[in-house]
Amino acid sequence: MNLIVLGLPGAGKGTQADRISQSYGVPHISMGDLLRNNKDFVTDSGETVGEIIDAGNPVTTKTSSQLLSKRLDRPDCDDGFVLDGFPRWKEQAEAMEEIADIDAVLILNVDEENIYERLTKRRVCPECGSQYHLKYDPPEEERVCDECGTELVQREDDTREGIKERIEWQQEGIEEIRDFYEDRGLIEDVDGNQSIEEVWEDVQEVVEKYD
Repeated sequence: MNLIVLGLPGAGKGTQADRISQSYGVPHISMGDLLRNNKDFVTDSGETVGEIIDAGNPVTTKTSSQLLSKRLDRPDCDDGFVLDGFPRWKEQAEAMEEIADIDAVLILNVDEENIYERLTKRRVCPECGSQYHLKYDPPEEERVCDECGTELVQREDDTREGIKERIEWQQEGIEEIRDFYEDRGLIEDVDGNQSIEEVWEDVQEVVEKYD
């Protein structure tokens, strides 16, 4: 079962991918985490992945594909995987075809105002990476991480202006990818405006087709 989970920022990709991983015994592979865990990887340009990220530049499709291919070769992916954060545009979807066969592409569709509601109230732990929501999933102690006791912060790009910018460029990529995979009959749409549990019920209905 090889799955891709797509959606705009705040759609709940990571949350649902984690649940698929835990429930169906396949690894959740986040491209963001994969890049951060391979900061010392030297690209064809001579720069490391870490240097590219720190400069605020995108990692090339070739480098991302190389790292993803190596990750999927590990034994824990023998029975499948759930991937988020890749592909982000058509070029990466084309590259994905050389890496692995995909069974389905789940798109979590969320209204723009719901995205603002979710992300402007998101808080993260700068130490361990745990995430919270001031309304839906607050920490036990205000502004303090439950896991390590570090003071929580708001991501710089979780302001309304930053979110709007991310929505605009990511929406274009999602539409490209939708067109690419619709031609292959792989798109599965899920209403991401629901509660986490309701979304999970719909996600399970989709995943059961491929498990």
